[in-house]
Amino acid sequence: MILDSVENFLKYAHKNQNSILAYDFIMNDRKNPMPPGRYALDGDRCFATVQTYDTGFSSEKDYEAHRVYADVQYIAEGEEQMFWAPSETLENTVPYSSEKDVAFFTGNDENSRSFAVRAGEFAVFYPQDAHKPGCCVDGKPAAVRKIVIKIMLD
Repeated sequence: MILDSVENFLKYAHKNQNSILAYDFIMNDRKNPMPPGRYALDGDRCFATVQTYDTGFSSEKDYEAHRVYADVQYIAEGEEQMFWAPSETLENTVPYSSEKDVAFFTGNDENSRSFAVRAGEFAVFYPQDAHKPGCCVDGKPAAVRKIVIKIMLD
């Protein structure tokens, strides 16, 4: 898992073309915000989804984990609490779907790490990283505009 400011994004790209496409999409969105929807950056190998929603309570959400894609979550506006835990420490409640590249888990938030991700920051989750995004900060639901970019792992 990575948590950092978007200004440092390219330090993690390691000359990976799809990571550079992801960075370019985020930087272009900062100048010209894109409407909600899905945007192909490199077909199914790399795509972005622009989302707007209100954060919710962590007790009402499940952890998720992916196998095929790294999950880049960039907060464009607002802030949200995210939780992280190694997937093997959680209870698998919905088996992995290869069609959707996701499995769902439950677990005790006391055994996980939580952190606020603010506008201009991003988190990257890899297959071993179960994560619960979209949670409200300080128990107060709020509006968020987020870009989730899926980058296929080779």
